[in-house]
Amino acid sequence: MTETHRSPVQPVPDIADYNWISVCRQEMRSSGGVRVFGGVACLASDSLRNKVSLVAEDEFVRFMWIWISIRVSPLRDIYIAVCYFSPSSSPFAIHNGSNGDTFINLYTDITQYSVVGEVILQGDFNARNRDLQIPLHDRLEDVFCTQGIDPDLVGLHRMSDDALGPIAVYGKHLLQLGGSQGLLILTGLPCFPNSRFFTCRPYSEGASVVDYALASHNLLPFIRHFLVSPIPLSDHALLSFSLSITYPYKVYITTKYMHLHPVDDTTHTPTLSVHHNTIHTPTTSVQHNKYTYT
Repeated sequence: MTETHRSPVQPVPDIADYNWISVCRQEMRSSGGVRVFGGVACLASDSLRNKVSLVAEDEFVRFMWIWISIRVSPLRDIYIAVCYFSPSSSPFAIHNGSNGDTFINLYTDITQYSVVGEVILQGDFNARNRDLQIPLHDRLEDVFCTQGIDPDLVGLHRMSDDALGPIAVYGKHLLQLGGSQGLLILTGLPCFPNSRFFTCRPYSEGASVVDYALASHNLLPFIRHFLVSPIPLSDHALLSFSLSITYPYKVYITTKYMHLHPVDDTTHTPTLSVHHNTIHTPTTSVQHNKYTYT
């Protein structure tokens, strides 16, 4: 999944055993000039041809939605938004929210897809936010009443090499987006210590974390690995995670708390006090299907 500099008429390179899913912007004009190329793209293995497809794209081609068919309980289908948002200072940035929030279209789509599936966002958001995590909330008996949770207390705080950097406008908006949609930033979680590195090293100078992966809470037990390459491939590092859909999992905890932990016959965690990096994984599989997405 990546930002591209491809024009709408430029062919994509052939890669054996993979298919491209991509969208390209048309010509964009602004006071700063003309942009006639770029977009986002995703490579899907031939083996997943019938399980992965493009379902929607942003009108300004800042993101596209990829659908992954799961159809194996307890997980629902997965919808992945592959994103690239121009910096807020760019003449090509789109601010189409009532408060200038550039993520309003993404918010609308997440609301739609989270009804029928789990959601993952990944890409370059140009949303620098130090080491802040999206606010977490308990679901109390009264569905209209929530109580805040300190991410440090449940092992879901973030570590970041950019902890002393500034907080960008987009960074604030991304935290608000995730909080309103029940998402969590994976980048920098303690259980993924190799995801704390800088993700952007401009060719001039400096470094920052502006690339993220965010996911629905229900997906956390299924994410096995997540890392940020310490050596960038260009001016951005490679973000990689694997989503392992092996089904030893029987049910999710049903309490007034968020459903963050899988359980088996011997594991019943009544609260979020068990850290994510100590989640118990049952050893007996109830199904043999396994899909790993990277």
